[in-house]
Amino acid sequence: MTMEMPRFRPAARPVDTSAVNTNFRSTPAPVRPVAPLAPEMPTPPRMPARDNVDQLLSALAALNPQINKLAQSYIEEEQKKDTVDAELRFLQDNVTSWAEAVAKDPTLADRSPIFRQVYEARAAKARVQQRAGELMAEYFTSGIASSENPGDINQWLSTRMKDLLASAQSPAEKQALVEEVQSVSHRFVSAHQENARRNLVMKNRESVSATYQALFDNYAALGPAVPYQTNDPVTKDLDPTKKALLNAIAGGESGGRYNLRWSPKGTALFNDFSKHPRIFEPGPEGPSSAAGRYQITATTWDRIMGPNTPFTPENQDRAAVKLAEADYKARTGRNLWDDLDKEGFSPRIMAALSPTWVALKVNRGRHLATYNASIQKYGKEPRGPGADNAYLPELTEELQKVEMVARRQGMNPAEVNHLSIQAVVAAAIRHQDENILNVALQSRPDGTPGPGMTLEGRKALDEARLNIRRLKIQEQNQAWTLQQREREMRKREVKSVAMTSLLGQMQEGKPPRIPLELVQSAAREDPELGDTLMQVQKNLDDLNKTEDTHLVAQLSARIYSGNGTPYDVFNAVAAGTLKEPSTIRNLMEQAARNNSRTVVTHPVVKPLLDDVRKIVGEESLPGILQRPLEGSAAVQTMTQALLDFEKKNPEASPAELLKFATEQKDLIIKTYRPEQNVDGAKFENVQKENRQAGAVTAPNQQGGGEAVSVDPRPGVEWRKVPLYGDLATFEKEWEAFKGGQVNSITAWVANLRLKPNEVAEFYATQKRMLQNKPKR
Repeated sequence: MTMEMPRFRPAARPVDTSAVNTNFRSTPAPVRPVAPLAPEMPTPPRMPARDNVDQLLSALAALNPQINKLAQSYIEEEQKKDTVDAELRFLQDNVTSWAEAVAKDPTLADRSPIFRQVYEARAAKARVQQRAGELMAEYFTSGIASSENPGDINQWLSTRMKDLLASAQSPAEKQALVEEVQSVSHRFVSAHQENARRNLVMKNRESVSATYQALFDNYAALGPAVPYQTNDPVTKDLDPTKKALLNAIAGGESGGRYNLRWSPKGTALFNDFSKHPRIFEPGPEGPSSAAGRYQITATTWDRIMGPNTPFTPENQDRAAVKLAEADYKARTGRNLWDDLDKEGFSPRIMAALSPTWVALKVNRGRHLATYNASIQKYGKEPRGPGADNAYLPELTEELQKVEMVARRQGMNPAEVNHLSIQAVVAAAIRHQDENILNVALQSRPDGTPGPGMTLEGRKALDEARLNIRRLKIQEQNQAWTLQQREREMRKREVKSVAMTSLLGQMQEGKPPRIPLELVQSAAREDPELGDTLMQVQKNLDDLNKTEDTHLVAQLSARIYSGNGTPYDVFNAVAAGTLKEPSTIRNLMEQAARNNSRTVVTHPVVKPLLDDVRKIVGEESLPGILQRPLEGSAAVQTMTQALLDFEKKNPEASPAELLKFATEQKDLIIKTYRPEQNVDGAKFENVQKENRQAGAVTAPNQQGGGEAVSVDPRPGVEWRKVPLYGDLATFEKEWEAFKGGQVNSITAWVANLRLKPNEVAEFYATQKRMLQNKPKR
């Protein structure tokens, strides 16, 4: 069908669409009717002609692979389904074998062979996995876990898997067992090999640590390297580096002697230099003509100096310098003297010269020490790692050998570094030698940095240096403390001898004189002690003897109460506090008794003596009001009474001693301070006084409640009772007391035995009660 196009004429200019009708319609053409199809009969099959049989066979052959492919696909799908079913069924049945599963469900016997194979394989693998778990637990509790041999696991596994392999009931089960056993065995073998390596490394680590410790301890036992004793080279125009090298070589070769030659029986001396080095003697490597300070042979001499050069000491020095320079240049391509100035007589230089002088192969520490001592003697500073300790280069080399062995034994570089740092730090701290730490800073022969160059190593070395310095300071402090203690003990011994001598002279009525030899001996040992003895003698000889009675009284009270020692008396004489021989004698005798633990120092007596000293001496009052002389005399009186009691009653019990001391205390206080109410201060009397205290100042029930002044006496409860009639009177008394006057407050402080901190409380409490007292 065709469409008829609309018929219109295009406009030459825009058309006014609002005025023109543009809704054109086309007239469709008529549709032709469809003719019905006539039915067709099917074509009957025709037999192929006889000549087309080959064509038929080819068609069937082409069709067969497709059929096979479809059949194979179907079979594979069925097998996958059976496999999944077998896996799920095994997990559900929770059995260990196919026979057990069939016994549990007989219908399984009708399943496909694939189902059975998968089921059997799954059960076999489960048994192997179960056995593997059991073996894992057994492995870590058996001796094989600590084995260092990777092959030990093979026999161990074979023995424990043998019965499992023999339990297979079918080829499929056996194949599954073999595969799973191989897989499990591979994992066991790999794990054991790693464990054996760790065991070996652990054993090697312990061995390496022990080797390190022995290495450092052996070198520490050697002490500082001792230089060889040699004379200086006779050639004067050699610079310090060359002379130091010649001394280091000669130290091990000849001991510095120019007239020494090789001999099978040892060394031999000669006087005729013209015959040397031309005398051949049997040696370890054939006849040898080595002679002189540097043991140069005839062939070497002829090569370096010429056959006609005389074998004088000066020529020996020059020959050794030329030989060392030439051989070092030939072996290293470097300048010997420049390298010596840069790195000192380092192990590298020593190794390069050791083929020429065999002595350099041994005792390298002593050769380096000889070089360092010589270079220092000639005005230069030693250089290189062995500048402070000549054994350090040799120690570094031995340490690096141990590191190489450790790496060959399976330890990784990080482990080796860690062990080396631990060993170096421990040795340095143990021997308190910071120089040992430098061993860890030296590069290894392969060019890798030493263990101390890592971040961990640097930190460990810095901490070790601080610890070493701290330990040294502690040791110095301890040594100083011990020295001071010994000095003080010596002072006490000298003072004791001096006091014994003085006391003996005083008891004999002789003038007290410290023995002159004692003063001289003390001055030699300790000038300060000698000055003290001379000052004591000067004070004893002082004709104008004036003493501070208060200081003497205080010292006497302290000594007679059992608290003073003979050294207190001696120091008081040295300070000029004590000058009277009679006082000195009495105090010395009492101090000696104090040292012998007499009755005066008994625990039940000392508090009573202190009470006597404080009460009689008025120690609770301001200093100007105290009476130390009376306190000292009272203590002496009580002390003498106690000594007499002890003499008469040597077997007295502490209770009897306490009773006597209490009676003496009360008697002495009543004698020296009759105004003191000793009986009223007793516990039972204080209780009674407290009960009656309210009646003294109780408010008048019928009056206005005005309190009256209370006379100062012990036992009054001043925290509860106003002691003054009004606040103005109390304030006036307090201001006078603060100004140093002796008034009623002074009496209250003395009678109440107030401590300094209680005096302030006394003022605040009384003021508060007086302020709150009701007015009339």
